[in-house]
Amino acid sequence: MIVARINDYEITEQEFWAEVQKLQETECIDEVDLNLKKRAVENLINGMLIKMEADKQNIEVLEDEVQQDLIELMMKFDKPNEFNEMLEQSSIDEEQLKQSIRSSIRIKKYLDMVIDNDFTADDKHLNDFYNDNIDLFAYPDTVRLSHILVKAEKGLAEAQRIRNNIKSAEEFHKIASSCSECPSCVQAGDLGYVEKGKLVKEFDEICFSLELNQISNPFETEHGFHIVMVTQKIPAGTLPFEDVKEPLKKRLEQVDKDLQIESHLDTLRENASIEINDDFFDEIN
Repeated sequence: MIVARINDYEITEQEFWAEVQKLQETECIDEVDLNLKKRAVENLINGMLIKMEADKQNIEVLEDEVQQDLIELMMKFDKPNEFNEMLEQSSIDEEQLKQSIRSSIRIKKYLDMVIDNDFTADDKHLNDFYNDNIDLFAYPDTVRLSHILVKAEKGLAEAQRIRNNIKSAEEFHKIASSCSECPSCVQAGDLGYVEKGKLVKEFDEICFSLELNQISNPFETEHGFHIVMVTQKIPAGTLPFEDVKEPLKKRLEQVDKDLQIESHLDTLRENASIEINDDFFDEIN
């Protein structure tokens, strides 16, 4: 069944479901709802509109450019056979992959042609944005945690026995490595940095009430019995301007480009014939 038609090009079910899967993987989404399906179709339509326009421009793509991108892709795989397995799983051969790379390069060159790259976020612009949106750069109380998990079936008594054997931070890490049933045991119990309010209620209340290097008594959640130790405390504050200046500059410049592309797509859509097959979505909902 045809999912949508853009001018003379028809989007197939195979393309549609491939785009849905891509969105799921890149955004870590489990449920495929109507919103995700609509986004997938819109992505395919926008991508095809830009590809069609790029193809019209007869933009030259050198074979060296294609080969360079192909080599860079192949180098991401540890072994040559892994690259070949990827091709097999994708049901394409190397020549088809090169065609896809060639098309991607042409699209990139086309976007470079239609986007004004003159926008630069200077220091005054960045500083004004920082001061006007200071709340965006605030961070809550943060702690670094080490953790021991005892499965529920072993009971509170076992968790308490383990806790009673811990007299120091060094002993905590040693016991976490040997006794904890949490995956963090391979890092001697280290869970990394956690912001206040990001944990389940029981965890949050206990972890942010502990002093530095203080070890909690066992407490229960649905996952079992936990013993935690705070190894670092960072009080709430605001990131200084100098720390966010460069990433903020890149972000604002990217936003400007995204807005230009969105505007350009609006123009392309106005001049294109676009039909979405509502019957297809009625069948899969």
